[in-house]
Amino acid sequence: MKKKRCESAFLNSKKELDKLSQLNQEQYIDLYYGDASHFSLVPNVPYAWQAEGEPILLPAIRGKSVSVFGLMNTLGNLVFDIFETTINSEKMIVFLTNLLRI
Repeated sequence: MKKKRCESAFLNSKKELDKLSQLNQEQYIDLYYGDASHFSLVPNVPYAWQAEGEPILLPAIRGKSVSVFGLMNTLGNLVFDIFETTINSEKMIVFLTNLLRI
C-alpha cells in the first residue's frame, strides 16, 4: 500500500494527526479513532466434514445484516452503536450529537 499512497498527502495527514495527538496529551481535546464494519447474519459455510447421509444444516435468516460504528479514545474508552440499516450521514450526525452529551 505504501507504493500507492500520495506521499505529500500522507505527510500532511501525519503532521495533522501529530498535532491532534499532542493536544490530546495536553488534555485540551479528547481524541477518538473511529471505524465501521458490516456483518451478514447469513452463515457462510461452503463445506464441512459430515457423516454420509447426515447433512449439516444451519438455520439462516436471509438478507439480515447489521452495521457497527465505534469510536475509541487513547484511554480505551469505547462508544459504539449498532444499526440494522445502512449507516448514512443522518445517522452519523445523531451518533456524534449523542457522543457530545456523554
